[in-house]
Parts: sequence; structure tokens; C-alpha cells
Amino acid sequence: MIFLTGLATSSKAAFIGDQQATAKSLAQNQIEWVKNTEYIYDATQYSPAPMPNSADYANFSVEILVEPLHSPDDGIQRITVTVKHADKGITTLESYKVDR
Repeated sequence: MIFLTGLATSSKAAFIGDQQATAKSLAQNQIEWVKNTEYIYDATQYSPAPMPNSADYANFSVEILVEPLHSPDDGIQRITVTVKHADKGITTLESYKVDR
């Protein structure tokens, strides 16, 4: 019985680790996507990059929120990318976008 409990626990830990690694990779890719898109003054969000077409990314979703660092928007925005799996937040990354 102890062996089966340990096996179930390690299996769940591996699943959670894979899920977090996938979410972090998605978030980093989305930040790079936003940084390479055209700067939109006073934007509140940007459209996410297309999700990879793989079963590994099933049930993942991305939300990209943006806010100007200063008011009025002077060309610097804070980007917040949240990655969810089955509507449960997995990871959030922040970065900055600059109009160059």
C-alpha cells in the first residue's frame, strides 16, 4: 500500500512539473511575441501568438494584459502574461515593451 501511494505521489509530481515547464515556456514565447509586435499606445491587451498545434498544449490558454508605465503612455508598457491550464492559473510573467 505504501508503495502504491508513493508511486501515485511521484506520478502527480511529474505531471505538475511538466505542466509548469510547459506554462513557463508558453509565457516566455508570448512575451517575445508581444515585444516583436507593433507598439499600440494606450493598449490594455495584445492578442496572443497562436498556440502550438500539439497535444502537449491542450487545455492551455494565455492572457496578455498591458498597462502604460506612465500616464499618458510615453512608449513604455508593462506586459503581464498569464498562462492557465483548464482555467487554473499556472504561471505569470512580467516584462516591458518599448516603442523604438
